[in-house]
Amino acid sequence: MLTVQYTNTGANTWSYAISIPSSDVGGTGTSQTVATGTMTFDSSGNLTSPASPITGINITGLADGAANMSLSWNLSSGGVPSITQQDAASGTTTTSQNGYGVGTLTGYSVLPDGTVQGQFSNDQTLALGRVAVASFANVQGLMQTGSGDYQPTFASGSAVVGQAGAGGNGTITGGAVEDSNVNLSTEFANMIVAQQSYEANAKVLTTMDQVSQATIQLIS
Repeated sequence: MLTVQYTNTGANTWSYAISIPSSDVGGTGTSQTVATGTMTFDSSGNLTSPASPITGINITGLADGAANMSLSWNLSSGGVPSITQQDAASGTTTTSQNGYGVGTLTGYSVLPDGTVQGQFSNDQTLALGRVAVASFANVQGLMQTGSGDYQPTFASGSAVVGQAGAGGNGTITGGAVEDSNVNLSTEFANMIVAQQSYEANAKVLTTMDQVSQATIQLIS
């Protein structure tokens, strides 16, 4: 958490000091100043300088190991100064934030284009990487090596690695594992039908042979 302290240094002139708790940056004492500057106002209490936003608020050496940060302080909202000099109790009139707190990886998903997207405990998502896919000129030429694995051969051609969903490549279904797509019950039923058809055809051939033999005997 950053703290801003204002000090009146003259007519319509104030200095400011932005500080951070020393414990957050591994320092000693109560707080550590990260930026200072001066603000001036006109006779109506409107801010005249500095120009918004104030940049160069650098925070380094964070105790939790986070990366160094460079912040900016926007002193206006829609072109209207959000800080004024008035004879009244100090109060915050506008706030905005474009950062987010620390988060840990809680899960991940794979998008159709192969992007591995991580979900973090601070409600943020981040692309962690991308899974590539390979295509072959002749997939029927691949050689099966067992356990659902294949390897390229001269007939299949070399693998062409690319992005899923682009260049004619298929997409990826996250969380799905493809096993055998054969329905055993259906295939057993089809096998029985084929076997019965074979037996019926064999009986037809046997009957035709018997008729032929009887016809030959009658002629003889």
